[in-house]
Amino acid sequence: MWTQLEPIFAQFRPPGAKVRTDRAALGTVLYVLANDVAWDKVPLLAGTSGPTAWQRFRHWRRSGAWDLVLPVLLRDLAPREAAALRRAAAR
Repeated sequence: MWTQLEPIFAQFRPPGAKVRTDRAALGTVLYVLANDVAWDKVPLLAGTSGPTAWQRFRHWRRSGAWDLVLPVLLRDLAPREAAALRRAAAR
């Protein structure tokens, strides 16, 4: 899945942002959306800090990257994870 997502993130990456942060932030974003956890309550085990992931997620949504990423995620995630993501995207 990452091989399909990385080019999208690269196209929309903020200046100075690191590739590994995209991947870690995505993991944290998925954790927050699937578990309905507040951004500031995310355990560091999720990949990156909640505030960092929130900033990246906000950028992806504003730039249009999330509109390209979401269909890939929904196609490739397990059904339970995809359902949680659909619910979160509907908010």
